[in-house]
Amino acid sequence: MLGLLERADRSVGHGFGVDGDVILLVGDDGVLDGSEYARGSGGGQPDIDVEREVAAIELVLRAADDGMLVSAHDVSGGGLAVAVAESALADGVGAVVQLAEGRRVDEALFGEGGGRMMVTVRDDDAAAALMRMAPEDVLVRRIGTVGGDRVTVHVGDVEATLTLAEAGEAYERGLPEALA
Repeated sequence: MLGLLERADRSVGHGFGVDGDVILLVGDDGVLDGSEYARGSGGGQPDIDVEREVAAIELVLRAADDGMLVSAHDVSGGGLAVAVAESALADGVGAVVQLAEGRRVDEALFGEGGGRMMVTVRDDDAAAALMRMAPEDVLVRRIGTVGGDRVTVHVGDVEATLTLAEAGEAYERGLPEALA
């Protein structure tokens, strides 16, 4: 995607900032149908609500323009697990993420869908302000905290942990192994 950034001083990267920053998920839950995890186009077509997706994107753009965001990352190919790992690896800062139970663990971690973004803000006050800015039909949830040397994700009472060293090694060998 290509766009015009009118205020370069308001741009944000995708890497996590510093220990203690708050991680928020903007948008609906993803689904496995047609995802990279499911390896194909099988399953049903995910519901697409273009107006809601545009509203979610506009919310994140407004928050960035207001200087509220530390980072922003799309939650697309590979789902939330991949977005968290990529953001942690970008600046070498880990995270602890807590997702609600009630969904399949693989769907919570690797589900995909449009209009989903993971953002970080400095503290709970900024998180609450962003949640208040959200239109009624755009879901914004606090899902974690930045910090440490590993990524830990909880889905209900199931936990997965990966050190940044392990994540970096897996990332670096992915393309060579795929081409071998």
